[in-house]
Amino acid sequence: MTGNDDHGTPKAPGPAPASSAPSGTTAGSDGQLTVTLRGAWNGDVTDPDREFHGEVAASPHAALPEGTPVRVVFQGTPKRVAEPNVHGTYTLMAGDLAWKLMRLSLPYSRAGGQVHDDTQAAEWEAVLIDR
Repeated sequence: MTGNDDHGTPKAPGPAPASSAPSGTTAGSDGQLTVTLRGAWNGDVTDPDREFHGEVAASPHAALPEGTPVRVVFQGTPKRVAEPNVHGTYTLMAGDLAWKLMRLSLPYSRAGGQVHDDTQAAEWEAVLIDR
């Protein structure tokens, strides 16, 4: 096989392609872009219309400067289910812009085995899928 097929064969070594991230953005060493949000969830965890409301606390993303009001919504099945393939997606919205999220969670240092009331304001880490 050659390095030009599309079947998972590694490409020949060479210069890395230019980043598709907008200028002014940075990603972590794992290639993920993490934005810190300050806010809380509104509604019961079983409510499919529950939303996160807050603001950007820290961000390397040019379109999400500190202080930008944001909300996160869940889009998926009307009933939450245990199987990961039918969960749906979380979307971060700021004005007319939207990004799918890989994850929205408390930072590891805060989450560590403690029960946290997510309806109380806290800092959350949002890992963006779309840049």
